Amino acid sequence: MNLRRLKLLLFGLVGVSGTVVAGALVFAPDALGGLLPTLRQVTELVDPLWVGALVGVVGLLTAWHLGHGGRRTTAFDSAVETPPESVTAEETPLSGAGLDERYESAVADAPGAMDALVDRLRATAVTTYALAAEIPRERADRAVAAGEWTDDTVAAALLSPERAQPLVARLRLWLDPESERERRVKRTVSAIDDLRREAP
Repeated sequence: MNLRRLKLLLFGLVGVSGTVVAGALVFAPDALGGLLPTLRQVTELVDPLWVGALVGVVGLLTAWHLGHGGRRTTAFDSAVETPPESVTAEETPLSGAGLDERYESAVADAPGAMDALVDRLRATAVTTYALAAEIPRERADRAVAAGEWTDDTVAAALLSPERAQPLVARLRLWLDPESERERRVKRTVSAIDDLRREAP
């Protein structure tokens, strides 16, 4: 189990435990009265409204973390299961396994891995945009380099040396680098997939 999954599991356990205890304090203090003799005195000092608010916040945070912690139903995973070889066939084909390996290395911040993955995604975006917009590859290359191939600012900035990531994305990278690198790659794959569906 990697560190990220362990943190999510611990956060979930703490959240669930806190929610159960707080709920018991508010709705059924007598149920725990025999186990904790001082429970009734504690409940008299705590405003039930604040406890209810705390329960809600803990529940929402737990749901958010668990909902964003998985990697099973994402646009990137769909692209790995059905890799876009048809788009990159004229260049160097990349198998689903190879793309998945590059993705894992890039998210883990292995030296040079993100640059290699970005190069592959940029080539795929150029080809896909040229097909979708029915323009020459040179124009598509310029559009991707300028970040003009998609409305997704995160995806555009990942493939464009001229664009900076939005402030929120930069803060995310500082707070949780692995999760933010993963998010940027998945947003880019999703944007490319949107283009592929638009292609004639």
